[in-house]
Amino acid sequence: MLAEYVGGFASAIRRAPLSSADRRACYGHLAAWLTSRARPGAGERVEDRAPVDPARLTVAVDALVARA
Repeated sequence: MLAEYVGGFASAIRRAPLSSADRRACYGHLAAWLTSRARPGAGERVEDRAPVDPARLTVAVDALVARA
């Protein structure tokens, strides 16, 4: 699926009415984005990094609801 996205972006850059310099810049940004996705841990969520104690996740309703 990622290949379809990259192919679609590359196709859009190719079809867009851009100068050569702008087209190269767009391809450069696309390449930078693609390489950033290839780094280990790039798709890792912060929530997955460290275990969380469920007791610390409780929130009192009174702390969230505004009083009139």
